[in-house]
Amino acid sequence: MGTMAVGDHTDRTRIGRQSIHDRSGAVVGYELLFRPGPGLMGADQRAQDRSLSEVITTAFGEFGLERFGAQRNLFVNMTRALLTGERAMPFSPQHVVLEVLEHHEVDAELVAGLRELKSRGYRIAIDGYVGGPEHARLLPLVDVVKVDIPAIGPDLDDLVYYIRETVPHAALMAGGVDDRVGLDACLAAGFDLLQGRHYQRPTRAHALDVGPSQVISLQLLAALADVDRPVVDLERIVSADPGLSLRVLNAVNSAAGAGQALGSLRQAIVLLGRRSLSAWVLLAALAGHPGSRREDMIDVLTRAKICELLSEHLEGVEPATAYAGGLLSGVIEVMGADPKELAQGMRLNEDLTAALVHRQGHLGLWLDAIDEFDRTGQAPEPISTRAMSYAHLRALGEAVDTIDSILLGSDPWQTPEA
Repeated sequence: MGTMAVGDHTDRTRIGRQSIHDRSGAVVGYELLFRPGPGLMGADQRAQDRSLSEVITTAFGEFGLERFGAQRNLFVNMTRALLTGERAMPFSPQHVVLEVLEHHEVDAELVAGLRELKSRGYRIAIDGYVGGPEHARLLPLVDVVKVDIPAIGPDLDDLVYYIRETVPHAALMAGGVDDRVGLDACLAAGFDLLQGRHYQRPTRAHALDVGPSQVISLQLLAALADVDRPVVDLERIVSADPGLSLRVLNAVNSAAGAGQALGSLRQAIVLLGRRSLSAWVLLAALAGHPGSRREDMIDVLTRAKICELLSEHLEGVEPATAYAGGLLSGVIEVMGADPKELAQGMRLNEDLTAALVHRQGHLGLWLDAIDEFDRTGQAPEPISTRAMSYAHLRALGEAVDTIDSILLGSDPWQTPEA
């Protein structure tokens, strides 16, 4: 799961993201988790609720959930203030599922708020541990019941039977599916939706070996990220690998429609555009099929776009340079490779090398700040709650759009049969 932090220097709130899968393993949505950061951990529940409500409201104030596609939903961790109507809901019912969390006591006020939301077309999910005096009145409103698998143990089948009997109209979602054994148990028990570490990128114990073809792809990725590199340089790098040349040509056909007349690699590069071509080359650098590296690609492109969007808040970092640094640092992270070796293989310029390898210069300091968001939830003072939360959602939305445009088209990375 990718995690970002939002907040000013007094208000720390983190936004996390975790994919949700159907029984076949396909991504059908994301859960957005809004959790108090270190600065709010000692605050009372009402103060936390107020802060989280503000973050959710600002995060979605200018963001269209339709970015995630008609078949993909956002499951959003909600606050009591938003569920009861104390604060206005910042998005329409389309593409969203409202999550009632385990710490929400189900009382008359909450049930009344949920009934109102339900009448407006919102879908509702509850955590299996939600409880309170009005719990029975809540159940007819529920569309999804989420169960924390690690906490259940050997009683899983009995619990599933009970939930199916009690709320037969609701979908059943398993959280905490952390390995293949847990997945098999959930599938056998009949869960409809699944999420957990099993679906996230595996932890790598050591750096991966990078083959010659990947090195060329990485060189091209670095060149594409450099707005000053002429197209002739891009053409030269692509030409060094015949397989990559064919894939670039196929990528243009996939994006523009089969039968696109092309006279040269240079024309193909211009037609596809640097950003779109970067997404295709990213896949080659990661050495995988789009479906198998989907979350890796989304993580990398999200990180790159966040860097670009927030660069305006820090002096000395141009948007294009920030995007390049985020893109390449993301590639290094998901490959589990040594940054110094990759920087040499990619033939990066001095500024990018200093930033990625030594975390020096303005860009290096910016990448350190992004890492700090992930680790601790601490945001540098120039970044506001509104800017950070909106940048996170916009970057994720654009990354999903880009990767889905690849997955929905033909696959240019498959060599045609002779």
